Amino acid sequence: MRIEGIVISINPTVLIDEYGSKRYVNLNQDVDVPSYIVGSIENNNVFIDKIIENREAYRNFFNKITKNIDVNQTLFYEDEVIKKLKPDILQFARIFKASALLKRTINVHFHNDADGIVSAYAISSILRGKYFQHNGAIYSIQDALNDIQSLRYGFMPMVINLDFSSNYESEDGIDLLNSSGIDIIIVDHHPNNMKKEFILNPWDVCNDGSKYTAGLLSSLISYAAGGKYDLYPVSLAGDKSNLMDLNEQDKERALVLDFLATYKVFGNNLHFYIDVLKNKTLYEEIKEKAIEKLNAIRKIVNKFIKKETINGINIYTINLDKVSTYSEFPGRGKITSIVYDMIKDENAIVLGVSKYMIIFRLTDKAVQYVKANELINMLKEQIPTIKNGGGHDKAAAIIFNTEDYIPAALELIRAKIQRGFST
Repeated sequence: MRIEGIVISINPTVLIDEYGSKRYVNLNQDVDVPSYIVGSIENNNVFIDKIIENREAYRNFFNKITKNIDVNQTLFYEDEVIKKLKPDILQFARIFKASALLKRTINVHFHNDADGIVSAYAISSILRGKYFQHNGAIYSIQDALNDIQSLRYGFMPMVINLDFSSNYESEDGIDLLNSSGIDIIIVDHHPNNMKKEFILNPWDVCNDGSKYTAGLLSSLISYAAGGKYDLYPVSLAGDKSNLMDLNEQDKERALVLDFLATYKVFGNNLHFYIDVLKNKTLYEEIKEKAIEKLNAIRKIVNKFIKKETINGINIYTINLDKVSTYSEFPGRGKITSIVYDMIKDENAIVLGVSKYMIIFRLTDKAVQYVKANELINMLKEQIPTIKNGGGHDKAAAIIFNTEDYIPAALELIRAKIQRGFST
């Protein structure tokens, strides 16, 4: 009987065949782990015809395994958007199951909020690797070089980015990673500027992809692969998705995870986040601290808000640097969201202004006239010192290389609103 597969361990010798099945075998010669072998098998003794050690052979064999992997065809949540994404969700589940079987060398980066943490929690239940918190929306050239250095001696190395990096600002880093021979997979729900086969993003199939959080998508992948998915409502609560009804516990858990993610001393420890959710005493203490700090910030934000009305839209500008001096938590994005919650029924835009950054929050009424990404694209065209920017229609941010252009950026935003939204 002819056989081919990857040897993934010795004592006992375990070989993964092209159907993803484990075989415990004896070998007629020594091999390294991992090794791709072709041979024949008799009475559990493998007689090796050849050992193949090249990237293309491994990739072709991996594709065979992925094609033959069984996954759960019925997902725990399916609407019209998820049905359109379902082929990709199932394919990612197969890829992750095959990667786990072959013990590929993997770095997983997850965004530093409840949605990113839930995404990583789900994927970690089906895929072993090194998990790193990522405190930004961009996968930079520096990030790519760090991964290349870390993974260069690994077996079939792969990078997985969760809840960030499907923007064109990440394209240089992703291209660099691909050129090194490292695979990349992105699960994201921010507006997608790169339509690639390795990106799962609901914006590719609908005009309101933001509410399909990365945590939900990752949980669907995990469910299809036989992993955990129970925290997906926390990701929806963390990103204020209106996709489905959420209970107070989901919202509290999201608050606790967002609180923890703010403090970088715990930043890269995925297991710490999950342990806190299970530790009732610690969880309750952290929840109370987070609520206490939120309430304290709510009391002072009005001191730092400036309001103006242009072309029927109320514009609230808040100095984030002055507010944030009162507490590490909430962060600048959450402070801007606090102001948004105060005026969310108005036709209004909130501009959270920091030294090098502007954060946008738009109400449902305002987003009918202009979208945050439209404002960001306008600024990118006219200001040369923009580092990066992006986000959702209603929530986004832009970062400048220098603080000198912040006043000019604010004037451009006002001028855009003043002359209307058809140009």
